[in-house]
Amino acid sequence: MRVVHVIPSVAERSGGPATAIIPMCRALMQQGIEVLLLSTADQEAVQEYKGVPAIFFPPQLGASFKYSRPLSSWLSSNIKNFDLAHIHAVFNHSSVAASHACRNAGVPYIIRPLGTLDPWSMAQKPLRKRLFWHLSAKGMLHRAAAVHYTSEVEKLSTERLLGLNHGKVVALGIDANNSNGKHASLFPQPYVLVLSRLHPKKGLDVLIEAFLSLIKSDRFAHWRLVLAGDGPSDYVSKLKTAASAQPDRIVFAGWLDEETKHVALSDSEANKQPVDRSIIYSKPDIRRSEESPEIFVSIVDHTKAVHDVHFQCSFNRNHYGLVIDDPYAFKGIFYGF
Repeated sequence: MRVVHVIPSVAERSGGPATAIIPMCRALMQQGIEVLLLSTADQEAVQEYKGVPAIFFPPQLGASFKYSRPLSSWLSSNIKNFDLAHIHAVFNHSSVAASHACRNAGVPYIIRPLGTLDPWSMAQKPLRKRLFWHLSAKGMLHRAAAVHYTSEVEKLSTERLLGLNHGKVVALGIDANNSNGKHASLFPQPYVLVLSRLHPKKGLDVLIEAFLSLIKSDRFAHWRLVLAGDGPSDYVSKLKTAASAQPDRIVFAGWLDEETKHVALSDSEANKQPVDRSIIYSKPDIRRSEESPEIFVSIVDHTKAVHDVHFQCSFNRNHYGLVIDDPYAFKGIFYGF
């Protein structure tokens, strides 16, 4: 089987999707599937990227849209040689070009919208996105073989807003064993690690509030919260102000490169709790009931078994923070929006 992945950018600083796509491709390759990664970059690469066969095409217009005629031409000529296309993103030229080429060649395709179709995201620059939706994205999504969501929250909110009904939830895996174990600790332990863009959408101010509440307990008084990522300076300043009550307990680590991320993850408390470690191979799906302040946390282990746990907590507008102390989950904090 031959699968082509198409994504606007694989630059690490462009965010989580660029990081997640590499282990996704590697996992397929380990199953004997032939994979090719297509993206845009200032310099063409026609051999491989981080161990994955890849071709990069020069973007010609738009820092965000990343229009690339060479990419479009390549897809039109070669997509017929693949059994499936996995398209990552929606509001980009690579997604439009790939879906169009697939439909012309009769090749099924899957779209992963990367959270860009949920209500919060669609409310940002709404006129531009609504126009794009009606001109291109609506047909692109409705004609896809499936829409790949990474959480039940994303699926439910997107389908409710846009009338889609053929989504599948496949959580992103976390390689918790990628470090060789021979390293100095990056941060004082124990700590809860957050690898994320520091962005208002993430609700990190609520996470900080929940963590400051957690460490008032003697049981967790020695824990730290490590926020590894960067973002808009005004929002980062807001987070640091929220954390100023306990500056020695909340660490702003900044952006971490790939190897440092693996070290930080392997040292985090999530990776050392005396519970079934397979639990942490998938990021938790956290969703809330619209009718009551109940939180549902589904954690998928490496056998695809789903462990459901339930909590009662209070909400802060559209965000919530909660403390988990459960036999199926590591003792710490999850958060969501």
